[in-house]
Amino acid sequence: MNDMLIGGIEKREIVVVDYDPLWPEKFQKHARLIAQALGLKALCVDHVGSTSVPGLAAKPIIDVVVVVENSGDEAAYLPALLAAGYILRVREPDWYQHRMLRTPQLDVHVHIILKSHLPMMLLLWGHVLLYLLKLGHTGMEQFRPFCSRKNV
Repeated sequence: MNDMLIGGIEKREIVVVDYDPLWPEKFQKHARLIAQALGLKALCVDHVGSTSVPGLAAKPIIDVVVVVENSGDEAAYLPALLAAGYILRVREPDWYQHRMLRTPQLDVHVHIILKSHLPMMLLLWGHVLLYLLKLGHTGMEQFRPFCSRKNV
């Protein structure tokens, strides 16, 4: 596990807070930063996870999915994201070539995934969908398919 988790295991308190209406704005700020850093290499930039659902309590960490042609080809995107201020935290070559970077403030996680791995994307946002279905949520129009548009 230590070869996947860069910097080793951290002991952090897990806190769930009420929905913050500034979360979408925070995502947009990082989506623009990522799009500027990667240009056309970012095939899709999307806000996922609990903070992407209006009104849902969550850990105050914005999860961003960035779809690239080949997330295993770190040379194609990693230097630009490091220069933009993100820090590589997770490298999982055996799990869909997933990479995760984060901000120094630990408040934004950027998940880099392969274009062809829909199962990974479903895993990242499926728990939120199940939560809404459990609540009988009727506002499913807020859920758009991944990569239906580039969010920048």
